[in-house]
Amino acid sequence: MNRAAIETAVRAALDRPQQNSVVVTDRTERQILDKLQAILPSAAASYNQALLDLKEPARQSMRGTAMELREALREVLDHLAPDGRVQSIPGFEFEAGQSKPTMRQKAHFILKNREYPSSTAKAPEDAVEIAEELIASFVRSVYQAGAVAGHVSSGHTRVNQLKKYVDAALAELLNIG
Repeated sequence: MNRAAIETAVRAALDRPQQNSVVVTDRTERQILDKLQAILPSAAASYNQALLDLKEPARQSMRGTAMELREALREVLDHLAPDGRVQSIPGFEFEAGQSKPTMRQKAHFILKNREYPSSTAKAPEDAVEIAEELIASFVRSVYQAGAVAGHVSSGHTRVNQLKKYVDAALAELLNIG
């Protein structure tokens, strides 16, 4: 087999959908994944990896899964609310101890630009804030515990809960109905 034939075979294999490469369990996940794929393929890859990880019962660590969910959410916020645009809003102030807009401030910016009423914007903003805190708390507890084996099942449960908040936030931020 010559080099050109090998390269063609490799490209064909890479382009072929992998079995079990997408594990979508409901309509919201499908819509989130489709929208992410259209606007931010790297965020779609992170979200999809988290879905795959959560379906794997033998997974030994959920830390990477939590970080994949965080990364998908962060990329959406950065894409839809770049720091400079958020900071240019009249009256913008950094939150205490911050030197750039927080995830919550970015969510607020996105929803305000979409003319969400303040009363309905609070829930997705809170979901973003809760997701960020859950990720930080989860990663801290894994580091502090030392013994990962004792935290595998609780980690899976905690990351499943985190995913629910990330899904709620992404559905609102991506305007999924």
